[in-house]
Amino acid sequence: MPYINSEHIIIIASFAFNLITIIIVLKIKGISIYKRSFFSKTKRLELVYEKIENIHTKEEAALKKDLSNRLGIEVIGYQIHSIDFLKDIAELTVFYKKPKMLFTMEIADYHENSENKPILNEIKI
Repeated sequence: MPYINSEHIIIIASFAFNLITIIIVLKIKGISIYKRSFFSKTKRLELVYEKIENIHTKEEAALKKDLSNRLGIEVIGYQIHSIDFLKDIAELTVFYKKPKMLFTMEIADYHENSENKPILNEIKI
């Protein structure tokens, strides 16, 4: 019958220490194992938005509603990366709930401009 000696205890203790250290580092960095997994319920889409009048703090509800209507998805939030007032466009990242049907790749790949970002006003659903 095998017995546990001091070498086995040292190996088990070092493994446990390394595992705990990795988990602590991941938590400190804010990295979650499930953050970008298949099971994530939130997705993102980078796009160019042309209705510049909706890019205002007072128009947040109108912007979310317009994005939801145009894309056919429930928009949770958005992040504005840049605004070009000369061209009347803004670069956005839209965060939305994962739809039941898997059609999101068609939206993102339907049309791309020279910067490889989908143009929202040319997407037809």
